[in-house]
Amino acid sequence: MHRGENYEIDDPKEVLFMLECPHCEKNSAFWEDGTAWKVKPTLCPKCNSDVTHKTSKTKKAITINYTCTSCSHSFKDRMDLSTKEEEPDPHFDEDRIQFCLVDKEFRNRLFEMKRAFEGMAQLGKEMQEKRDNKHIYNAVQDIKKPKIAELIPLLSVPLEKEGYIEFHLDKPEMGRDVYVGFSCLDSKSDRKDYDSRKALKKLVDSALEDTNWRLMSDGISFRLGYLNGRIKAYESEEDLKKLAMKSKNLKPKQISSDATDKSGNRVLKTPDGKDIIL
Repeated sequence: MHRGENYEIDDPKEVLFMLECPHCEKNSAFWEDGTAWKVKPTLCPKCNSDVTHKTSKTKKAITINYTCTSCSHSFKDRMDLSTKEEEPDPHFDEDRIQFCLVDKEFRNRLFEMKRAFEGMAQLGKEMQEKRDNKHIYNAVQDIKKPKIAELIPLLSVPLEKEGYIEFHLDKPEMGRDVYVGFSCLDSKSDRKDYDSRKALKKLVDSALEDTNWRLMSDGISFRLGYLNGRIKAYESEEDLKKLAMKSKNLKPKQISSDATDKSGNRVLKTPDGKDIIL
């Protein structure tokens, strides 16, 4: 329900928790943020002063008698608890035929049409999104997707040139994502722990830059010249789009413009404000 009195119809509603003590049966209420619900006080309709009240309850009604503490004016409020049987609607059957979808086959056909239109609308949105971000999808197409076996020469060759030998891939971890561990030895005895890990990370990142494989965030471990880490394959369209958007090969998006130069040539503007004359 709405918390305040002066609210707009579009204002968000909040949850009000109604509580009752199982021992003393006292009632209380709290808003979802823990604030106690404040009951609007009942005031005298004549002088707007505080009132006292007495409550009487029967099976059919609850009656509250109020008395003003200032002018002694009395009034009461009655809540009817009795139940009344509704009279049957004489026009129910004809209204149901007119306003309800009673024919199952026709109703199912309408639902199928609705789903078809929603599917077409979604397809239209996806096609428009691809047109608007054509430069990103073009960059996705340029991302190389090497198989696990192709990772061995892709990584071992640049690593061996920098003194990392006996490169080896572990058995892949196949699940929702694919992870592959790797290990190698640092053949340079004068290279310290930090420098060795930093150099290897830079080499792996560089070798995988144009692919859908990336080094895991847990980094590379080093002990006595033995280094190991893990890489992950990104395969979903959303993941590939994120890789493409971070790629240095991503071309700027071209936004069409109705502007023309003095010679009447059509001008396209890039996001950084540069003009491309057609």
